[in-house]
Amino acid sequence: MEAWNNSTMGQSIWAGLESYSDATSLARNSAQLQRVQQRGLTPSIAVAARLLRALEDPDFSVREVAAVIESDPGLTVKVLGLANSPMFARPVPCRDVRHAVSLLGARTMGELAAVAAASELWGRAGVESALRGHAVSTACVARELAEMIGRSTSDVFLAALLRDLGKLVLLQGAGDERYGIEGHAYAKMLERRGRKAGGTHLAEQAALGFDHAAMGRAALQGWNIPEPIPSVVGWHHDLDRARQEGGRVAELVSLLRLADALSHAFEGPRLDERAVVSMLREPAAMAALGLTPDQLASMIPQLEYAHASTSGLLD
Repeated sequence: MEAWNNSTMGQSIWAGLESYSDATSLARNSAQLQRVQQRGLTPSIAVAARLLRALEDPDFSVREVAAVIESDPGLTVKVLGLANSPMFARPVPCRDVRHAVSLLGARTMGELAAVAAASELWGRAGVESALRGHAVSTACVARELAEMIGRSTSDVFLAALLRDLGKLVLLQGAGDERYGIEGHAYAKMLERRGRKAGGTHLAEQAALGFDHAAMGRAALQGWNIPEPIPSVVGWHHDLDRARQEGGRVAELVSLLRLADALSHAFEGPRLDERAVVSMLREPAAMAALGLTPDQLASMIPQLEYAHASTSGLLD
């Protein structure tokens, strides 16, 4: 009997767990995460996080930025490949990382490093490819939105990029017949839901006792990714819980939820600005960011452009 079914979509079930800490602990000790870890997955996410943090210092140097990227040879190759891709169409090829930073700019290189690092995790076909595409789109929209409303862009791009990391772990780590051999049943559930926003975490809670948000938090903590990113990923389905935490966590969760809703809208048929805004189901996130529907409507063209620009990052 397939564990992932629509009967769980309308209710929140935490299998007797009393807190998100319990859910994260259950995810951390799950067979799914252990199987992924046993495969020797060693992501460069930590390097990308260190790089993006370094770029927050206004006095950073090109040499320092290059040194962080070059500390991971595999990441260096991927970043240079992106820097020399048709997306940038530069007449002069980037010879090395320092040259690429000087030509493309430090922030661009930081984001390329983050995308390259995340690409180590996601596959390039099927459900994983769709998750990857949506993750990059949401990251670009979230960063653009933060800039447009005058909020700090610190951690926005990477947190949005890793928002659904837990889904990937569940896809790659499921080997129990309850969840489908190698995640087949879970993948089918994701395919059925397609571009529908929300609800997936409820099915996960019912079947597993934790959801992809708790799994993502557990994985990021295991990779020593610094806060607030693990907490933002862990609470991205619960704005109320994030607001209890307050501060940067609450702001980032609000940004990610709104960017995710926008990305889903942009991925569908083209709609006028009012229709896009009316589709959004994140009034609490909008209010937390001090945005009215009219204000957001005026931002739609620029945010949609940010979404469209992600295609070059996925070649």
